Amino acid sequence: MIVPVAITHRSAWLSCFYLVNLVCMPFLVYMTEVSPLATVHRTDQPPFPLAPTLTHALAQQYVAQFQVLYNATTLPGNVGYFYDSDRVVDVMRTVVSPSDCADPATLLNSILGAAYFTPDANSAVLDCVCGNSSASTVGRAWRLNFIVAPSSINALWVHPGNELNRHMGGASFTVYYLFIPDKLSPWWLAFKFLYRAMLSLTILGLAIQSYYRHVGHLCANLAHFPLQPHQASLGAVTRYEVIVGEPSPLVMSNPYVCLAFVADICATSEYMGQACLRVCQTQSLWYFALAMVYLGRLVWCAYGTLVMHNAVRKRWGWAALTTPVDSTQVAVMVYFVGGFLTYLQGLWPSLINVYTWLFALDSTPASDAPDHRLVSMNIELAILVYLVTVCGTPYVLSAGSYMSRRLFSRCVSFFSCRRIWHSLSQQKVGWRQPPQRALLPGSANATVHAVLCPPPLTTPTDTKGYIRQWLCAVKGDVACMGGSMYQVFRWHPSTFQAQATIDQTPTDCFVCGYDVTKTLVEVVCVSLVSQIDLKGYHRGHTTSRANRKQFVAQHALSTAGECTSSKKLAVGRLVANQSHTGSAVVQYAAGAKNSPWIM
Repeated sequence: MIVPVAITHRSAWLSCFYLVNLVCMPFLVYMTEVSPLATVHRTDQPPFPLAPTLTHALAQQYVAQFQVLYNATTLPGNVGYFYDSDRVVDVMRTVVSPSDCADPATLLNSILGAAYFTPDANSAVLDCVCGNSSASTVGRAWRLNFIVAPSSINALWVHPGNELNRHMGGASFTVYYLFIPDKLSPWWLAFKFLYRAMLSLTILGLAIQSYYRHVGHLCANLAHFPLQPHQASLGAVTRYEVIVGEPSPLVMSNPYVCLAFVADICATSEYMGQACLRVCQTQSLWYFALAMVYLGRLVWCAYGTLVMHNAVRKRWGWAALTTPVDSTQVAVMVYFVGGFLTYLQGLWPSLINVYTWLFALDSTPASDAPDHRLVSMNIELAILVYLVTVCGTPYVLSAGSYMSRRLFSRCVSFFSCRRIWHSLSQQKVGWRQPPQRALLPGSANATVHAVLCPPPLTTPTDTKGYIRQWLCAVKGDVACMGGSMYQVFRWHPSTFQAQATIDQTPTDCFVCGYDVTKTLVEVVCVSLVSQIDLKGYHRGHTTSRANRKQFVAQHALSTAGECTSSKKLAVGRLVANQSHTGSAVVQYAAGAKNSPWIM
């Protein structure tokens, strides 16, 4: 008998939303970057990127031309930050007063764009505002390079008076700073677009191949095979509904996808510098928000670090994190570090001096300038420090979760959101029953079923789990079954878990069985078998300090009868048995048609 199987609409829409977000992620950069279809009007702008060698004389010529393009008559009044989308130039104007010279560090830090100033530019501004130097001596231009490739062009000059508000009296100066992203040739823009299109198609193919194809396999097996052994004879379930998960953790755990995103980030260092510049200003909240979104793609550096950590721990037997990190929380943390923390860094003069020092470590002075002012600085050291900070966010998050559990487990966790959601979910799903005791293979009533642990349906461990529980609530007073491998992961987090650094629970599906009266009779959590490292026991670490038990993972059960019965069930399962030595043994039995799912 073929049992009807359907996927709940809300879970399907939620899964599609996450998929679209993944597939479109490579193209979110075009909210900030120049589109390959856009026309950049730089005909009346000096061909700065084409200069083979920047000299003092050439830089002065460029500054003179920039002063014609951007001044009080060409820019809107009372605007400190202006983005020229036609020429792709960020223009920042700051009014400073000699009365601020009591604290030179604070005066320099108040200037928009001061983080990218050369040391001689800082001295020139102070000499002009606080000394007797002429404003004409401040004008200069320099290039920021990433390794050997030009990244951006920077220009600086000072104009006497307040050009933001000419009606205000008093001695003041207006500091002009320009940031011009480099590498805008049509060929380079087209290449980046094709690269991101290929990355987007790769993400789509990976999601279909590693997840949605298996969801189809699950639905097909449920239609032709029972989920539990007793259903074959009783026929209690007449209809299945599947609450489907989403493939984001599988994509984020793929090393090649992470490497592709990191390569894209490094190849567009000019826009990362532009985004960091924009989050250091609040004159335009729109461009501040766009910069926050752009810097959010740095989360792939954090994901790549977790993937590398997982590979190293599997190769060398290192300990994993206390628990796999929630990818959504990592993304929020990176948004905070990349956005608000960067803004706070811009308010700290001492930290700005550190970045200026890093820029100047690898710099080139102008040979034809009497003061040997710098005409280029390399930014790879500053970017390295910035990316290392981003890569460390998952460990800060993991350490914070671990400390909170250790310090506040008895007083705070009682009032935590997880307990609140758990109490609400009991009205919808029912209380979880304790795990049943495993039957020995040799007994007369030996059977194959999941016995280790109920699923985490009523107590999600990740942010997306809470969202799915809220949108796809299951009403009925039944016990949740399945989720057996999570007990093994708790006993041996560094041995049997294929991905121990990024939480994979969002990929789980929940199968709801209904009888002929449309009453919910069972809820089963099924997980991908690929999450289990079936060869983990060969690398040791078979003794758990908490349980002092030994586990063995194998592809088939010890008796032919059990293996045959497992092939008649829709999904695979883990069975806990007792060996002849008295130790507990966990065995894996595949489901029908080599099912990629396990209870």
